[in-house]
Amino acid sequence: LINSFGTTNVNWVNFANNGVGVQSAKSSQLSLASVQIGASTNYAVSSTDDSTIAISKSILAGNGALGGGTILVKADALGTFQSLISGNTITDANGVALQYQTAVSGIGASLATTVQSNTFTAAHGGSAVIAAAWNGPASLLVANNTFTAYGAGMTGVLINDTSATQALSTQINNNSMTFQSGASQGTGVSIIAAGTSQVAVAQNTIDFKAV
Repeated sequence: LINSFGTTNVNWVNFANNGVGVQSAKSSQLSLASVQIGASTNYAVSSTDDSTIAISKSILAGNGALGGGTILVKADALGTFQSLISGNTITDANGVALQYQTAVSGIGASLATTVQSNTFTAAHGGSAVIAAAWNGPASLLVANNTFTAYGAGMTGVLINDTSATQALSTQINNNSMTFQSGASQGTGVSIIAAGTSQVAVAQNTIDFKAV
């Protein structure tokens, strides 16, 4: 548990059989590099109101309770929150592999995130692989990732910004998404914006194998 730290760097550590692998709140910067997190009964990483979070070159597999997920980045207060998720291998069978959300007390918070060069494997039917349920200004870049989905009704990237007064900027580029034979009724990308939005979706490969 990391609470209100300045800068925390965690490198080359194996976390196994915990409730939450790494839980952090209100820190200036959290950096996880080359870590392994497995068999957590809750999230592998739970970040609340951390100004900056970076996860790179790590393996996260077999985490989360049913309907939960692997990584949760949450705004519980106003502020500007940045994240970089890069070069990881993330396997999730229970919920959303990577999730961004605002609590009621975090409405209006600002999000800037880059998700790039990761390998996602997910299998919870009806869930998104990456989901952002945000209420505030948001900028998201999702690029050069590989998605493999095994559950019915899954979505590769789901973004829902419910702010009617703040802008959403999204780029989803050069990703490869494969919905396997059991992943019927899948959706590659879904973007919903209540306010002004700038959206670019380009050069993605989406392969639906289900009949």
